[in-house]
Amino acid sequence: MKNGILLLCLILSANTFAQAPKKVAEKTFEYRIQGNTGKNGTAVAWNPSLGIYMCVFAGNKEFPFESFSTKGESLSINEAGFDFRGLWYNPSTKKLEGNGAGKYGWVSIKETGSVKPNTIENIAAGMNQPDFQSAGTYDPKKKVVVFIDPELAELAFYKRGNPASVSRLKLEYPNRSNLSSTSVGFTGVKNYEYCVLNTKEKNVVFFNRKGKQTGECKLPASAPVNKSFNFSFTNKLLFLFDVDDRTWIAYSVF
Repeated sequence: MKNGILLLCLILSANTFAQAPKKVAEKTFEYRIQGNTGKNGTAVAWNPSLGIYMCVFAGNKEFPFESFSTKGESLSINEAGFDFRGLWYNPSTKKLEGNGAGKYGWVSIKETGSVKPNTIENIAAGMNQPDFQSAGTYDPKKKVVVFIDPELAELAFYKRGNPASVSRLKLEYPNRSNLSSTSVGFTGVKNYEYCVLNTKEKNVVFFNRKGKQTGECKLPASAPVNKSFNFSFTNKLLFLFDVDDRTWIAYSVF
């Protein structure tokens, strides 16, 4: 019996350790944008239904909406059809969703075939975000769209079914001026649910649901870091966009 309890404790301990962030992020693959317009990558989203990644730029509805494989192979190139500031997969609706600039609100995306966005439907009009440029992500457990308010070092949660319902979470972090001004990631990893980018120290900082800092992961010296946009988290991977090379680089941080 004692041996069984000891084995269980070792398994639980190993699982807990395995989920902690790595000391240094490891590059896994990269995807070079095929289109030639757009500068600021606003998000990468994993579509589990199709088993592919999709990415968009901030700034213009004519900018590329592209999809790629887990090996970084290009699958499709289309126009976004919406001025995105965030992109995520909603497991409840089984659709990609996103928020737009300013008062453009939130939309859902119906895909034709495997990868082409066909119909963009507005699901919540208005300024459902802290700032014009805020890039949203989604917390499926709480069913909220998550944004960062860097001036206050807070996360803002807008309820998916009622965006007028907003709650905030203070982040226990002293160097708020170093944080990305637009972007936050949802990891889905217990006790490390939210992550933000420290652009000065070049690391990713993790917080739990109470706003307590629970870990950090150093980025390689070669990792591209920008004060705004060009940072995303999906499918347990961190994505950073190299503006000069027009490439999304995926890093393993867990």
